[in-house]
Amino acid sequence: ERFHPEYRFGFGAFNTQLVLDVTNGLFRLRDDESTIVFEKSALKSFRITEDKEPLFTGTAAGLACAESKNPERVRLLAPRIEQFKLQRSDYERIMQAERVQYLDRTNEEWRERERELEFHKPEFRESSPFRQFVVELELDHPYWKAYRNELDAPEFDDDYPSVDSFLHKYDEKVNELHTLARNLMQFIAPGAPETGAASAAQTAAPAQAGGASSTVEELKQYKALLDAGVLTEEEFAAKKRQLLGI
Repeated sequence: ERFHPEYRFGFGAFNTQLVLDVTNGLFRLRDDESTIVFEKSALKSFRITEDKEPLFTGTAAGLACAESKNPERVRLLAPRIEQFKLQRSDYERIMQAERVQYLDRTNEEWRERERELEFHKPEFRESSPFRQFVVELELDHPYWKAYRNELDAPEFDDDYPSVDSFLHKYDEKVNELHTLARNLMQFIAPGAPETGAASAAQTAAPAQAGGASSTVEELKQYKALLDAGVLTEEEFAAKKRQLLGI
């Protein structure tokens, strides 16, 4: 009867939400009035991880915010994404040229030709550098000793992948999890210190040209792709002109 929901964190399926009443120090593990209500003393500690790598850890000593390696792993995929964009652009030009050739033919003939061309459609096969965020609570209760739930990691768009877009979605989820962690700390140790907060707010700044040194590093990456035979001389030259603004 004292339970009044003030904050919910959803995991994207059914009633899988953590529901908190911070004012009264009460919480539920599901958004369901028939489920048990825990006193704040039942929450001993928690961990929020990216797969198995820690992101936020809450104990009586305080909230520890770790620096994630995943934003940098995503940025390293930028050359691969640029290569895919060039391939996709070439494919779309071919499709447009073929469509012009088939303007005086039947729709069925064009659909058959379109299906043939789709076998050569480039695919972006890179996945997120991690699979999921994991939230784990350690409980002190006669019937509940632990709670665990997962939240899917962001994914690249298969047709139009983007480092900036991925990191924006990643940033949003990390900020939501940071808010969850701060609310949970109100149950464990209100006023306890938060360490590493700057790194926890890393939120993956979009990959951008950060001056001459950034441009040089990108050129080195594309040159490595050229040497490996992934890019052609023409593709490398086009990318070089783009980066140098010439």
